[in-house]
Amino acid sequence: MGEMHESHTPEEAEKWEFNSTLTRHLPRDNKFEITQEGPEAAQEAARELAEHIRTLPDRSVITIVPSIVFRNKETRRHYEETLATELAEDSDIEFLPVKSEDGTPNSEYRETFMQTVEESDKKIIVTGIQPQTLLGYRHDHETLPDNEALSGFVYLLGELQGSEELVGKLWMCDASEFPALAQEIESRLPGVDTTKLTPGEIALTPEDFAKNYIQFLHRFYEIAKKHFPTRPFYAVNITHDFYSDFTTMAAMGKPINLQSLQEFGGSFRDFLESSEISFDGESVTTTYRGETITAPKTFKEIIEELSIASESRKEMWAEHFPAPHEQLDSSSEETESAQS
Repeated sequence: MGEMHESHTPEEAEKWEFNSTLTRHLPRDNKFEITQEGPEAAQEAARELAEHIRTLPDRSVITIVPSIVFRNKETRRHYEETLATELAEDSDIEFLPVKSEDGTPNSEYRETFMQTVEESDKKIIVTGIQPQTLLGYRHDHETLPDNEALSGFVYLLGELQGSEELVGKLWMCDASEFPALAQEIESRLPGVDTTKLTPGEIALTPEDFAKNYIQFLHRFYEIAKKHFPTRPFYAVNITHDFYSDFTTMAAMGKPINLQSLQEFGGSFRDFLESSEISFDGESVTTTYRGETITAPKTFKEIIEELSIASESRKEMWAEHFPAPHEQLDSSSEETESAQS
């Protein structure tokens, strides 16, 4: 986006608040393919969003940004198409593509875009924003991406007989929580040797994933404040369950572990379930499953805390869990040490 010249008072700028919704993508099956019911579920969620948009303050700006994974981009497509239908008769709402749809050069269209933002008194829904890698996984596949972090996830998924829930719990558990989790795994999946399981199979820690998301929110906050300084701003981000839950815990000031998951009701979020994070420049307010917490911190401070927590988790993994299987395979001496 280019420079804008909308006039605003210091008082208005100080009151500006960034609002973000973390929404899991539409339903998919165990093969990571969109279910037959997925599109209709996304359309129903979009109809609910349309009703919410009608309640937003005048001149609000709304964006819908997905991760680069196909099912997330499809979720955004269903949202934008449904909103266009549901809100077609609302005279106080207009849709504004982030890029030209008629072949106008970007340099020219940018001026048109910013002029509309400056002059329009309507709520503006910005469409077609580029999908973001920081909202999810790194490669655009319909299946889990084959990279260093997610290859470990796929390995654990095989070890735990396809249970994503148990993989997520293993990934986020503290060493003190593992004995109880091991009992749960052995009860649900007889025959699994829990002594060989290690969350370190996944190269990135839960804090790394949450940090990526908070970094995205910080960048988006800076961009939105620059271009829409006097307009209430609402971002709907289409992301993933673990990603959103870890980020929500961090924003609330909770540690990322099974105790925090239990405080959320004991389960990861369902398809199209959301949490909300708002930032006014001084404090972060987060709402999820009926709980609202305001933390007097900035996004940068949360990022710093997550960096420290990530290093602590890596040390905990190295001290209390076996080495990842690839490391064990490379050295029989390491294998004997890990099993002792």
